Amino acid sequence: MVTDVDKGPLPFLTAFQSFKRDVLTQEIRLENSNAGPFTWLVGLFGQSNAPDTFEDTRTFNGDPSNSASLTDPTQYSDLYTDLHQRHHEYAAFRNAKYEWDRWTFEAGLRLDHNTSGMTDRLWNISQTQQGTEYMPKFSASYQLADRVMSYATISRGFEPGDMNEGFAANGNPVINSYRPETTWNYEIGLKSTLFDRVRFNAAAFYIDYSGRLFQTNALEANQFVQVIQNIGASSNYGGEFDISAKLWPELMASASFGVTSPGSAVKEITYRPAAAVP
Repeated sequence: MVTDVDKGPLPFLTAFQSFKRDVLTQEIRLENSNAGPFTWLVGLFGQSNAPDTFEDTRTFNGDPSNSASLTDPTQYSDLYTDLHQRHHEYAAFRNAKYEWDRWTFEAGLRLDHNTSGMTDRLWNISQTQQGTEYMPKFSASYQLADRVMSYATISRGFEPGDMNEGFAANGNPVINSYRPETTWNYEIGLKSTLFDRVRFNAAAFYIDYSGRLFQTNALEANQFVQVIQNIGASSNYGGEFDISAKLWPELMASASFGVTSPGSAVKEITYRPAAAVP
């Protein structure tokens, strides 16, 4: 893959990438087949993700006003990186549901352990990180009518921490790490089917972020690199609805609307460039 990194009319900075990715995923589930009010499910999950990227970042150092220098190979310099990454995720989860009259109560828990490693063999640098997160979920729903149901849900989610490669002030590659992003999610809503042909759903939500991740591009040692870092806590809330109706057997009409607003946002994003490597 060839990328015009600076997006300009002249090839001042071009990245040539060769990459591959191997992914292996396996999940095992066990659940009861009882027709009673109490049901449960347990399971195990595992995933191996191995992306490798060899990159040549080519920089033009000549005079752009001299067209001859654009075709002169001595006016270009190359920086090579050979990045090998390994991600492993292991999880155990359990979910239970109980139905009582018009009520349905559900609770679940997922434990997730993830490890990551990054190595650049050309520069002999490497780093690893690992973490364990728990993700509970609680929900309750009430059957208001035959095909009208209201619900409320509380759950926790996360985006694993990881690493990315940048450049120090002396031009050498370095490996930077970032922490996981976690959220608490709150939602209430209504789901319904009316007159056997109209579906109406509505929901309101609130999301509370911790260690929120921010991705951007930054210039480090004359190289544009992708930067991912934790920028603090924030929250947002909103609502949405959708409605659809079958007007004829061959004709369906639908409409939806949503709005979201930041409840509290990160006031300042401070980029911290990589420290120099001795």
